[in-house]
Amino acid sequence: MKNLTVTRVFVGADPLVSEEVNVLHVDTQGVIGDRHYGYSKTILPGDQYNIPGTTIWNGRQWSAISEEELKYLAKTLGIPEVRPEWLSVNIVFSGIGISNISKLSRIKFSRGAELLVYGECTPCIRPAQLIAKYLPNIDNSFAQRFVNAAIGNRGLVGWVKIGGIIYPNDTATIFDK
Repeated sequence: MKNLTVTRVFVGADPLVSEEVNVLHVDTQGVIGDRHYGYSKTILPGDQYNIPGTTIWNGRQWSAISEEELKYLAKTLGIPEVRPEWLSVNIVFSGIGISNISKLSRIKFSRGAELLVYGECTPCIRPAQLIAKYLPNIDNSFAQRFVNAAIGNRGLVGWVKIGGIIYPNDTATIFDK
């Protein structure tokens, strides 16, 4: 078991950027109000494994990253900061890096909500392109450097096992599979 503290929570209604909120409401379809909410999702163009327009099961009802991973990414990339909203995350933890937590591990929150881990959030170029809009003097190699730095440091995705509410400063226990 590992213990974490929630530092910030976000809802991503916008297609790219999530917005910080005071409380996160989750049910078995995900984060209420988030663009990834639902039991299924439609494949978008650019997915190399599925036909665009196909409806599939949604393994990304929520996403999370740690403060430690955000700091690592900024330091590795040589930029002042990587903001969680630029990565479209829902939960930011502090305590340990979380990207290496095993699939199907449980994250149980102090108020009763419980999440299941589907796996690591796979790095992609979209957040790098967004970061480049906010920071001056980003060179053409930044997107690929971001992807490389984010492998093993991009956080987790998964689905909601038990609904509830999650506040900043709540504690969570990881039951690693």
